[in-house]
Amino acid sequence: KKVVLFILVGAAAQLDTVLGSNNAIREATIFFFMGNELLSLLENAGRMGIPLPQALTNAVEVLGGKQKQ
Repeated sequence: KKVVLFILVGAAAQLDTVLGSNNAIREATIFFFMGNELLSLLENAGRMGIPLPQALTNAVEVLGGKQKQ
């Protein structure tokens, strides 16, 4: 899985070179994967019973698509 992430970031860097977009696509790709990993980390911390601030818990529910109806 991690190898695929590196390949995707490399492809985004190549796309930046071709389009001349000053690394915007590469950085957007990196920030997307960083956010995804942070979300996963917070979800796992919550499952382990580590207390999280309510604002973070709400953000995880909203971003993870698990809003209370």
